[in-house]
Amino acid sequence: MSPSLKAQTSVSYPVGTGPIGVVFDGTNIWAANYIGGIVTKLLASTGATMGTYPVAAGPSGVVFDGANIWVSNNSGNTVTKLLASTGAAVGTYPVGSNPEGVAFDGKNIWVASYTGYTVTKLLASTGTPLGTYPVGRQPIGVVFDGANIWVANSGSGTVTKLLASTGATVGTYPVGSNPEGLAFDGSNIWVTNELGGTVTKLLASTGATVGTYAVGSEPDGAAFDGANIWVANIGDNTVTELLASTGATVGTYRVGTHPIGVVFDGANIWVTNFDSNTVTKISPPPPSILPAGIVPLFSTSSTIQPGEWISIYGANLASGTAVWTGNFPNSLGGTSVKIDGRAAYLSLVSPGQINLQAPDDPATGTVPVVVTTTAGSTTSTVTLGEFGPSFSLFDATHVAGIILRLNGSGAYDGGSYDILGPTRTTFGYPYPAVAATAGDIVELFGVGFGPTTPIVLAGQKFSGAAPAMNAVNLLIDNVSVTPSFAGLSSAGLFQINLAIPTGLGTGDVPIIATVGGVQTQSGVVISLASPPPTGLGGYWTFAAQSSVYGFTSEASGQLTQSGNNLSGQLSLSGTPCASSAVLSGTVSGNSLSITLNESGQLVTFSGTVSRLEFCTFFAFDLRC
Repeated sequence: MSPSLKAQTSVSYPVGTGPIGVVFDGTNIWAANYIGGIVTKLLASTGATMGTYPVAAGPSGVVFDGANIWVSNNSGNTVTKLLASTGAAVGTYPVGSNPEGVAFDGKNIWVASYTGYTVTKLLASTGTPLGTYPVGRQPIGVVFDGANIWVANSGSGTVTKLLASTGATVGTYPVGSNPEGLAFDGSNIWVTNELGGTVTKLLASTGATVGTYAVGSEPDGAAFDGANIWVANIGDNTVTELLASTGATVGTYRVGTHPIGVVFDGANIWVTNFDSNTVTKISPPPPSILPAGIVPLFSTSSTIQPGEWISIYGANLASGTAVWTGNFPNSLGGTSVKIDGRAAYLSLVSPGQINLQAPDDPATGTVPVVVTTTAGSTTSTVTLGEFGPSFSLFDATHVAGIILRLNGSGAYDGGSYDILGPTRTTFGYPYPAVAATAGDIVELFGVGFGPTTPIVLAGQKFSGAAPAMNAVNLLIDNVSVTPSFAGLSSAGLFQINLAIPTGLGTGDVPIIATVGGVQTQSGVVISLASPPPTGLGGYWTFAAQSSVYGFTSEASGQLTQSGNNLSGQLSLSGTPCASSAVLSGTVSGNSLSITLNESGQLVTFSGTVSRLEFCTFFAFDLRC
């Protein structure tokens, strides 16, 4: 199947003959036309030609220094400096033989000499040569990472890292076959390997290889758009878009013939097409919001509360994924949102989902929601109400919460709490969740449970307790339960405290909260269990696991408790030993001491349990 432009839009504009290098000056696109000996300036917003300016023979690389355009003249062994505002020539300066890639380090211009196996450093303000430094064979691409100059050595299969301040070689690192183009993403160097059909990602700080990823045929130029890496594939007339964080392919798009150079203008990707004598502008598609796609976090309700954490679902809502740092930004990853004309506070943006805190707003009823990206804007509506309750969830159904452990037996925060959930389920946390039993003190979490006293403003950090002004009622397994507290405990996040009463069911039972006559989302459950046995006699479940000698051993079974004594037969798995072992032990309070007798071999271990229903992660080693 041939590559397609998917949802991207593109348009091509004529330039000179054989365009190679391309750069953006903040307003205009400049293309170096290798065969024509000229550079073409186009207005980035429209693609209109603003001028064509002569340089020397074989213009190839091009870079912007903040005021001037620098062009490497491959056949002239020089670089030409043009005033970006007018295209007037400022000067032409000799460098090494067959110059290719150029880069600007904030003060100096660096030029790779293809047949000289060197890079030349010139003072950007005057063109004065400051030094020439050896690199690998046939260097082409050059990029600056904020402190160092990186050079792609096409004839050596390596990249060289030079200290920009001195030109001293920091290191030389192997990549793929015939490396040419380079891009820096803020942390990593990306190298196109023309003969390998791949790009290599190196950690800029160390040169260590992070990964190598397949692209199109004969990849050449590369650029970073703030979230993604774009690679021009000469051999199949495409560009490939990769997610910079993972190297995963986002898409492959058809452009002109023999694409070489790539640049990002802040909103669009531009590609030079050598054999088409054009540049192609690739624009991202505008954002769109799904019908009923604006809801409280984890909910499907069409009503949201001012100050509530909500989600917006749609397409092209961002160019990539970006996460806040707890700073309540109004713009994140190039995306912003306004609700009823008021800026929202973004915590996460991605192509398909935005999470945000709604701004404070006295209005009620239907209000507009506008999502704006670099590709455009889209408008939808949502209903603002006084209440928009929604439980936070660990997964698709289980309410997010913790069980307080006043005796210090919890798995988290120095023993202060356990994660609430089905026993032995982790939800991605380090230690298994625990189902609540009668008498347990539980804290549940959610959003949108109405106004509070005192008022907590949106878009600001908060830590403390702001009780809800309206009563929050719980229905657990169809039994009414009154919380001891319901209110904000942090910005936009409600906390509901309660003691689990007796007489409820066990397993995953339904839970619903109501405030102001509005209910939380349906289908939510809370995990409950029978209380542990007490007094003389009773049964409890034992489960332990340990990874030793390259395999995981597990022991499980039902034990009999008589007073403080435990006994029973355990089933063993994951070990080359016998399939069962006899257990004996004692329990006193939360302290546990156990001995396993397997084929005459005694293994003793001890630990602390939160209750006599489940205990796990004791280290044990059963060897034949």
